Amino acid sequence: MIKTVRIPLKFKLIILLVGLSTFVLMSFAFVAISDFTQDKMAYVFDANKAHSSNSANQMRTEIQFTVNKLTFLMRGFDSNTFKLHSFSKSIFSNEGQLDALFVYKNPKGEQFKIAHKAINSNFNKELYRSKAEKIKKLLKKAKKNQISLDRLSPHSSTWALALRYDLVGTKKKAYVLGVFNQGDFLDIFSSLSRQKSFLLDRQNKILMQPKEPSFSNINKEELYKVLQQVSSQMQGSSLARQVTLENTNESLLVSASSVDIAGLNIVSYVPRSTALEPLRALKFKGLIIFLILVLITIVISVLSSNKLTFALNQLTQGTKKISKGQFDVSVSSQSNDEIGELSANFNIMAKEIGRLVVDTEAKIRMENELKMAHLVQNTLFPEPSYQSENVAIEGFYEPASECGGDWWFHNKIDGKYYFWIGDATGHGAPAALVTAAARSTASLIENMKGGLAIDHIMYLLNQSIYSCAKGQVLMTFFLASYDPTTRILSYCNASHEPPFVLPFTESKLTKRDLIPLLDHTFPRLGESGETNFRLSEYTLNPKDRVIFYTDGVTELKNPENKMLGERLFLKNILHSINEKKSLKDSVLSLEATINDFRQSTPLDDDLTYFMVQV
Repeated sequence: MIKTVRIPLKFKLIILLVGLSTFVLMSFAFVAISDFTQDKMAYVFDANKAHSSNSANQMRTEIQFTVNKLTFLMRGFDSNTFKLHSFSKSIFSNEGQLDALFVYKNPKGEQFKIAHKAINSNFNKELYRSKAEKIKKLLKKAKKNQISLDRLSPHSSTWALALRYDLVGTKKKAYVLGVFNQGDFLDIFSSLSRQKSFLLDRQNKILMQPKEPSFSNINKEELYKVLQQVSSQMQGSSLARQVTLENTNESLLVSASSVDIAGLNIVSYVPRSTALEPLRALKFKGLIIFLILVLITIVISVLSSNKLTFALNQLTQGTKKISKGQFDVSVSSQSNDEIGELSANFNIMAKEIGRLVVDTEAKIRMENELKMAHLVQNTLFPEPSYQSENVAIEGFYEPASECGGDWWFHNKIDGKYYFWIGDATGHGAPAALVTAAARSTASLIENMKGGLAIDHIMYLLNQSIYSCAKGQVLMTFFLASYDPTTRILSYCNASHEPPFVLPFTESKLTKRDLIPLLDHTFPRLGESGETNFRLSEYTLNPKDRVIFYTDGVTELKNPENKMLGERLFLKNILHSINEKKSLKDSVLSLEATINDFRQSTPLDDDLTYFMVQV
């Protein structure tokens, strides 16, 4: 008989945890690196394109400025004597960047001849003579394209700009050559940024380039060919693409932007490998983290397997206690194999009787505690009816469970009547504690001498609920005070349903006549301890009524799961007022409407509303 080899549970757990963790980490690393590569490529493309575009804009601005400067110096130029105006000469002598100004003739296509020149003391004449051929090419390009420019020597700060100039009042043309000792745009081709930039002319000839035009692993000739090809493919103002070199298989991220002057283009590139250098560091760090996590997983797996072995020992000891009639035995096991199933069945058998006893005791204790909490919470509410010489109040409250989250109250402080109504999130014990905190604050304020403004009271309420619930339970709230001497109703709203003013009128009242008190709405109480409130005011007339309510009224559902809604709610109120019912009869009519609509449907939320008549 062949004996079946069973893998110990300890090793099964180690293999499962280590294998699963490794798979998840490798999958995450693969997705993260792929996403990072794509995002990095997109970023480099945008950055390279922005670099070439900004460089082209900078160069366009400086060339235009230089052309304007040369044009300004040529104003008043005598086309007969070919001499500068004395005013232009004085301006030229104060130019710090312009070393020399040459005016050439080119009669009937003959050689360019110097007709006039102006030279500053720091002009390098030897450099000028040695670059005669380059200057001749510049003048020829200016004759064809109106403008041309180039450095007089590679990587130097001395550069020249040739300009075809139409002499004023004649059909003659002059060719102006300015030699400059400085140009901010030259920094584009000498900066140490990752992007390397080149200036190409209309014939895709490279005019300016960095001192080190290529990276160590890139062939210059092949690079120049790619740059010229991209420049020749320019159709609009910019172009960006990825090009792969044939010899080295290196990918280049190339972007080009037009200077929009004389057919000049700025072409910038950065190798893909250079752009993705941060990815190598990311991979190395990821590998270190991966190894650390695998090591942690192994440690956790070993500890877990030891815990499982310990569970087997517990199961053995538990069976001995069961045999002695002790049924309060529990064996903990989180595995899904045979040991886990055996442990689960053992716990069910041993704890069933004990659980029933404990649950029965706990249920009785909880019911008693909830009944006691319900009795205590009832003391937080005022009597449903109140009558004084200035105001009359009728209210209604029904919680959805033993402890509700709605609370309403009214009191009189220093001759003013205060009306309080709030709705804590949820219901049950936590919401009841928040209503108790609100009631405690109201009692404290009631005992203060001199009274407080509505907005200050709301601030104290917010502080009390925030410190009590720590942001776990919030409360919408509406607080109002009525001064019978001025008939002004001051109020403040913390995201609560706005009450409606029901103006007294001898004619029929319509929905359009109702006035919602919603001038300013602030965050719920307990959301932040630093909320500042601002009060609003409304002047009531004699016999005006105000209806306060919570969202449990309008969101009340019937057996067909349809909500009562604000429309039916206000319709009943308008009907009772137009029927000239008393304040108490209006509230009783609303209660009857709610009961008819609700029928026997259990409440999802507390029902709270009260009506005030002045």
